[in-house]
Amino acid sequence: MTTAKAYAKINLSLVAIGKYGDFHELDTVVISIDLFDKVVVRPRKDDKITLKVVGADDIPPEHNNAYKAALSFKERFNTSGADITLYKGIPKSGGLGGSSASSAATLKAMAKAFKIGEDLEDVANLTGSDTAFQLKGGFARLRGRGEKIEFFDKIPKIHFTVAIPEKGVNTKECFETYDRVGGEGLADNDKLISLLLNDGKVDKNNIVNSLYRSAVSLNGEIERIIRASEALCPIATGMTGSGSTVFSIFETRELCEWAADKLIKEGIRAIAVDSVSPFAVEK
Repeated sequence: MTTAKAYAKINLSLVAIGKYGDFHELDTVVISIDLFDKVVVRPRKDDKITLKVVGADDIPPEHNNAYKAALSFKERFNTSGADITLYKGIPKSGGLGGSSASSAATLKAMAKAFKIGEDLEDVANLTGSDTAFQLKGGFARLRGRGEKIEFFDKIPKIHFTVAIPEKGVNTKECFETYDRVGGEGLADNDKLISLLLNDGKVDKNNIVNSLYRSAVSLNGEIERIIRASEALCPIATGMTGSGSTVFSIFETRELCEWAADKLIKEGIRAIAVDSVSPFAVEK
């Protein structure tokens, strides 16, 4: 039996800069936070792969990215099957990278279980746009479909309040809507990264998400939560991924907990989290 974790992420900025074929080209700055999915793998003697999900609605395995990742791993490295248990700690359809985290944790656990020391990036790219980043996590800039990754050694300490609407946003629908209605302004990701790495400061003017307008058109609760969060006077407020999770940045963890409590009293699901270095945690 082996275990592995993969952490949720927040897109501090997400800029859609073009489209090629059916895929959108992105330029996004991401950072891991201390919510995670955990996977337990038990190798089998036959070729069968089974999946049990704890902490989320169970769906047919063929529609679950953790199952797809295990299948891709088995085919790529010619291993036997495995019994997989996925413990979900990352909310579904919230833009926090839960789907790619499940895939990444599965690939890491499978590699440990079958003693595969090869690079997993190629197989990760088959399972989702952020999965290769989620194999390591931390602080990075992703381009293209998320497969072009620039990792930064320093992990800025950022305190977040994340507020999660009851209803998620379907990523495919969000991008289709974006193609029709357009998006928000551009972000200067170079400046955002430079300030965080050199001064540890958040550049609120570059907390931008091109998909915000389309996500709000699909889920109006996002805008309500943005307004409620902004009323608490954070350093910055934004939306991660294609929605629906809203994040606010405060100076201290205590302020984040205070803000989460305020939002909870307004009937909004909220929690205080911090940025995290997954490599350091797993060691």
